[in-house]
Amino acid sequence: MKPLFPPTIALVALLAAPLAAQGNCPMQTTRHVPASTTIGPPQPCSGADYRIAEIEIRLTAGMCPSFVVYTPPHDYAVPSTQMTQVESIGAQAITMVTFRCVTRWLLFLPIGSTCEASRQMNVGAVHTLLTRPCATPGA
Repeated sequence: MKPLFPPTIALVALLAAPLAAQGNCPMQTTRHVPASTTIGPPQPCSGADYRIAEIEIRLTAGMCPSFVVYTPPHDYAVPSTQMTQVESIGAQAITMVTFRCVTRWLLFLPIGSTCEASRQMNVGAVHTLLTRPCATPGA
C-alpha cells in the first residue's frame, strides 16, 4: 500500500473537522404553539362555566360538552440552518375535563338540567423549550 502524500492528509483533516463538529449539533430551533381548547360532542343540557388554568370556558344553554381538553402554550423543535440546539426547561400538563348532565326532578317530572364537571385529569404533557447555541469544538 502506497503512503498518502502529506498535503492529501492535511486536506482530508481540514474537510473532516467541520463535518465532525456538525455531527454533534442537531441544528434545531423552537417553534411556539399557543394555548388551545378542544371541545367534545355536546350533550342536551343547560350551559356551564368552568375554569382551566388561565382559560375560562362559558358554554351556552343547550350545550354541555362531553369533554374539554386544554393544551397550554408550548414549543416544539424544528430544523434550523444555525448551529443551535433545543433544551427542555419545563413541562406543563394537558388537562381533560369530562362533563355530565344532571337532571333536576320534581317528584317524577324533570324540571331542568345542569351541566357539571365530573372529572378533571392530566392526559399528557407539553414542553417549554429553549434554543441554545451548540458548543464549539475546542472551546
